[in-house]
Amino acid sequence: IPIVIMLLGERGLTQDYLERLASREGGLAEWATAVPIMDPIRCDPRFIAMVESLKTKDARAEKVCGEKG
Repeated sequence: IPIVIMLLGERGLTQDYLERLASREGGLAEWATAVPIMDPIRCDPRFIAMVESLKTKDARAEKVCGEKG
């Protein structure tokens, strides 16, 4: 669902959905760190905080965000 929301250009709603997924047990939003479709929000502080809450690394952040990621 977040991918479809992102394709519709709804960045804020995408982040809302990902944050809800991340708050669930099992870190259901971890896949978002690997897909290029999330690049437009990858450098956003909300996305970065979501990744940190999952205690994972965003492998695309350095490429997309440079020093910001």
